[in-house]
Amino acid sequence: MAIDKIYSSYILCLSCIFFSCFSGCFLFCEIETVTLKWTSLLCTQVCMTQLEREFRKVPGIAEVALDQGSGGATIKWRPNYRFSFSDVNVPMRLVGLSIRDIHIKVKGKLSHDAHSVFLTSIGDNTQFQLLNPVTSTSGQQAAVFNLAARQLTPELRQKLLEGEAQKATASIQGQIFMPGRSSALQIVVDSLNLEKEDTEKQKQK
Repeated sequence: MAIDKIYSSYILCLSCIFFSCFSGCFLFCEIETVTLKWTSLLCTQVCMTQLEREFRKVPGIAEVALDQGSGGATIKWRPNYRFSFSDVNVPMRLVGLSIRDIHIKVKGKLSHDAHSVFLTSIGDNTQFQLLNPVTSTSGQQAAVFNLAARQLTPELRQKLLEGEAQKATASIQGQIFMPGRSSALQIVVDSLNLEKEDTEKQKQK
């Protein structure tokens, strides 16, 4: 009887450790979701089946949900796998589709140099240059595709630098800017949330 209790406690302990590690992994999952859009109605049901099969071959993709009606895919990225645009672009090309829009939600740490601010995702260390959103108006459409018009505003840059100084974890959601035309990954900061590091943890360091 006593042995059974000890064994049960041991199993419970292992379960708690596993759950803590597993949940912690996803709590701090670096690249959380990748959302793709293509021109709807270009992909038939056969095409959708082939596309899902190609996506599931990519090691970094944990889950994929396709929507034929809207022409889109929501991808859950696997922890500790570096993100690459080719990882999602190649499966699309193999079935005859092209990406019209790609958004990403990523969590990581901030850094900067004299000209730019960067986000390095937790775990896999994928680096993204951060860009400013631009609202296009008639006569200013070209600005949307102009990298010079995407430089961070002084206010946004200052907010990011303060987050870096506080060792905050930044959660950013936005469009990947013209991914096929640059080797560097660049995110337009549409949404920003800064989680400051716990004061006690900072003291311990």
